[in-house]
Amino acid sequence: MAENRDDCHNDICQDTQIGGDRGTDLLSGTADSEDKRGDVSNVEIPSDMTKDETHKPEETPVTDSVSSISYSIEEVVCITGAWNDFRSREECYTKGCKWAPDGTCVVTNSVDNVLRVYDLPPELHCQETWDKDRNLSELKSVLAISVGRQVYDYSWYPLMSSGNPLSCCLVSTSKDNPVHMWDAFTGKLRCSYRCFNQMDEIVTPHCVSFDTTGEKLYCGLKNMIKIFNTAYPGRDCDTRNLKCLYSEPDGQLLCFLKGQKGGVTHIAFSPDGTKLLSGGRKDSEIICWDLRNPGTVLFVLQREVTTNQRIYFDISPNGCYVMSGGTNGIVKIWDIQRPPDTSLGDPVLHPLKTFVAHNDCVNGLSIHKQYPVLATCSGQRHFEDLFSDSSSDTDQSPTEYDSDCHITKVKTKSENSLKLWWVGPKKQ
Repeated sequence: MAENRDDCHNDICQDTQIGGDRGTDLLSGTADSEDKRGDVSNVEIPSDMTKDETHKPEETPVTDSVSSISYSIEEVVCITGAWNDFRSREECYTKGCKWAPDGTCVVTNSVDNVLRVYDLPPELHCQETWDKDRNLSELKSVLAISVGRQVYDYSWYPLMSSGNPLSCCLVSTSKDNPVHMWDAFTGKLRCSYRCFNQMDEIVTPHCVSFDTTGEKLYCGLKNMIKIFNTAYPGRDCDTRNLKCLYSEPDGQLLCFLKGQKGGVTHIAFSPDGTKLLSGGRKDSEIICWDLRNPGTVLFVLQREVTTNQRIYFDISPNGCYVMSGGTNGIVKIWDIQRPPDTSLGDPVLHPLKTFVAHNDCVNGLSIHKQYPVLATCSGQRHFEDLFSDSSSDTDQSPTEYDSDCHITKVKTKSENSLKLWWVGPKKQ
């Protein structure tokens, strides 16, 4: 994103639209107080901005073709990271990270209920190779959005582009609050979407996501999905009472998938739409479902998940790799084009690469959509073991490997950080 975020925000092109004609006005405004949130009548539009007085900021160069991304995972190199921003309080651990759709920045969620935005280092733009001995200075957040209550989920507007500040926004759902849309340049509240139950009581979704066009906002509740028109904040929405895989826009039932041992915390479709991957809490398996033959498991990916945390995984834009962290601080990379191992019955796909990313739980992982760059973040709540011998510090436990030289256990300690990794070709 641009270096001067306030200047760029004032350069909004008024002829750019989001979510329809009315959405242009609604999403360009901000709500000034808690009482005004979600009320269409209270969204203000800058009256002194005309088309002649504005200009479009220079867009950050990114690669549009997914096929041009070249991955090389034999040696994964840590480029830079952020540590100081998560030392504001004791145990300020992260709870996930997500790259913006245009790749210019990444947002993190943390236990202090703050969404922090970090710009992609300019040295990484248009890079095809990287010197493995080159390190960049520590990242510093360019924007911190204080949500106020525990953040359950958050999602970028899918057509977000830093060259068009009007499109730079994200939504979040937090405890006892409506779904809020935030301006990614100023951090101000733009509008809110309110979910109500059958008793006309406001309820908080557990997850939020846009459709690919950005015209619809999906809010997931218990056995229920609320679907909002992005251009119309407030409480008007469609409700679907279901817990299955269904089609759009008619909401027809396609299939019901059952197999996750723990409660499902994260799902993702493959880029070609033929696969659905799911992971759960306290569940060591990521299940890959064949959507061409619903109910069929193509393979299982094994990772370590021993807590109730949501442990994110991601699929590379070319659809070749799946990457995931774990509660043991290890990141695993699988080539999902390889055949699984069926020698023990269940089709298990073994990892192509494992490496120690953090000295703590890797709960967040996001793959850049334009460059071979991986973002990971770490941390978890730690409890003192009152019955353990203080002389046997777990920090001194050795790293363990299996027979295939894959890391199975690492010494762990508290680490709350964001790291960027180069997973592309290296300079010789």
